[in-house]
Amino acid sequence: MARKKSLKGTGSGAAGKAAARRLPMREFSRSLPMSLLRAREAVMRQFRPSLRDHGLTEQQWRILRALASVGAGLLDELGIGSAHVLGLSFGGAVAQQMALSHPSRVRRLVLASTVFGSPGMPGDAQALWHFLQSGRYSQERLEQTAGIMFGGRLRTEPGLIRILRIRRPGDTQAGLYRMTSLFGWSSLPWLWAIRQPALILCGDDDPITPLINSQIMAALMPHARLEVVRGGGHLMLLDSPARVAPLVTRFLGRATSAALARSVPHT
Repeated sequence: MARKKSLKGTGSGAAGKAAARRLPMREFSRSLPMSLLRAREAVMRQFRPSLRDHGLTEQQWRILRALASVGAGLLDELGIGSAHVLGLSFGGAVAQQMALSHPSRVRRLVLASTVFGSPGMPGDAQALWHFLQSGRYSQERLEQTAGIMFGGRLRTEPGLIRILRIRRPGDTQAGLYRMTSLFGWSSLPWLWAIRQPALILCGDDDPITPLINSQIMAALMPHARLEVVRGGGHLMLLDSPARVAPLVTRFLGRATSAALARSVPHT
């Protein structure tokens, strides 16, 4: 009887351990990342017909890997082992990919007005529509729509857009090409693997990349901090440098101070 009890106990313990191992998977299936990935799939189902009509595939996102490799190659050409990397808007996606694909080359990350790709919270529909229309980028029209597209300071000082050198897409299809690589790419499944210290900058008046996207990134990246710029728009890094630059220099200055402290011999 004792032996049978022992075997029963062992079996029960093994079953309990197996159940305990399975439990986190059930919990993970209901987690925010998995919910967002399911939302991504729902979004992509709507976009796939349009992508096929324009001769595009979901694998267009691989351009981000290629651009990340270009960044690493540039460091090779300059003879630089590693560097701080700043990415604005689409460049923020490239910076995330570079941090994952070439982690030893990236010391610190600054991600400004950017997203984690699909299935991020989409921006204002009117702003995105203007963003994709090449006709909206003529000098006269751009001043009229700059505030709607980019928010922030450009709502009250649209003339600033003249000095920002915004390149317009050749046509609507070219504008779609700009966005396609983000439709099929996502850093969401591996944000936890970005171990570099990161500063995430977002304006609370950014019609293209809503604040919730930056909040999700900051929550999932283990060494990230979020700075919300009040009244900042999508181009705040360019149209409001006096407000944003101190945040960046202070963040990077911590790394410089730490490096100097390590270089000073202890007495």
